[in-house]
Amino acid sequence: MSRTLKFLAEKGFSRARDVPAVPERLRTERARGHAMAVEEMEPGLIAVAAHVRDHRGDVVAALNVSAPVFRLPPDAVPKVVDAVVTAAHRLSARLDGTAT
Repeated sequence: MSRTLKFLAEKGFSRARDVPAVPERLRTERARGHAMAVEEMEPGLIAVAAHVRDHRGDVVAALNVSAPVFRLPPDAVPKVVDAVVTAAHRLSARLDGTAT
């Protein structure tokens, strides 16, 4: 198990049985262009994040929006995802990074 996966498991970041699935989940989220957590870290919390790249194309930051699930109904999630990804792309462009 990698050091990162071990850290996640120790901190309760992911349920222990899910830790082996983290690398595949990261690949999927990277390809999708955003990550989403629904009540994974805290009951009742949903979060959406997208990466920001610099002029070298390196990921240097992430933009995140989180909210209580009762304030972000399922039909609103796609709009939030789009807003977060769009904002991250715009910030990347301002840093002269790639928009992906």
